[in-house]
Amino acid sequence: MTPPLTYEQKLQLISQSIWQLPQFYLPGVIREYPTMLTREELRMLRFVAEYFSTADGVICDLGSFLGGSTLALADGIRLAGQSGKRLHSYDRHVAQPHDWEKYGLAGKDEYPEEGFFRPLLENKWLAEWADLISFQSGLFQERPVPQEPIDVLFVDIAKLRSTHHHVLRQYFPKLKPGYSIVIQQDYFTLWPYWDVAVMEAFSDCFEKIGATTSNSALFRCVKVPTRSAIEDVIKRLKVRGEILQLLEGAAQRWECAQHKSMLLTMKRVIEATDELPDKAVEYHQIRNSGKIKCTLDDYLQHL
Repeated sequence: MTPPLTYEQKLQLISQSIWQLPQFYLPGVIREYPTMLTREELRMLRFVAEYFSTADGVICDLGSFLGGSTLALADGIRLAGQSGKRLHSYDRHVAQPHDWEKYGLAGKDEYPEEGFFRPLLENKWLAEWADLISFQSGLFQERPVPQEPIDVLFVDIAKLRSTHHHVLRQYFPKLKPGYSIVIQQDYFTLWPYWDVAVMEAFSDCFEKIGATTSNSALFRCVKVPTRSAIEDVIKRLKVRGEILQLLEGAAQRWECAQHKSMLLTMKRVIEATDELPDKAVEYHQIRNSGKIKCTLDDYLQHL
């Protein structure tokens, strides 16, 4: 009988992007599920959930959209032999009519009233895994933070500064020092820069351990940042010079040319402005990327 992997061996597998090997390829139900994530990201999430979920902790999926990330994480938890509501899935769980068409749902299920599709998640799409999932529907800041410590924190919801601050203040303190895995899904994109800057600012608390080819970066929680340190970093991220310094530092930590180039491009976007980007321009950049759908007034109110 093969002995179980040690924690250090599991971290080594992450550094090798082991999920790229054929034995970690996805079953059809996950591979064909409608999602904005890449296939590689789904394989990575399933792997991390299988190898890092524990009986005394939970996994938080912050920003699950149609549920692709939730499905991959839940299947990993199932493979790990865990039971109970080990996965907390946060989103509004509301889709627009064009989403129904774009992701091929129109021919399968009737568009729900006001676009609220949680009943489909619980009773049909993810019914096989529903015993593992606590669906947290509604405004993120109003949903409860799990009482249990967090084994894996998948962040794909921090499109607004206010949301990002909420993740820092409420979810980072729940991490397990020396164990938890934090996955920043927007790390290798041109926006938002604060996901990159905050991990660099907390480089004494988080160790980079791996990445997918695009988008996601994985970190190990070495120690949990104090609440006062979190507030200090939030203040630092309001200063243009501090942001540029943090983005430069982050770029130098990655050996992959593609990853380094993306972070340096992000820095040049900020350098090209005389000050932090105008909020209206910022809003249209993010909206055009498809990551938010709120009005400009709503966006400005949440800064």
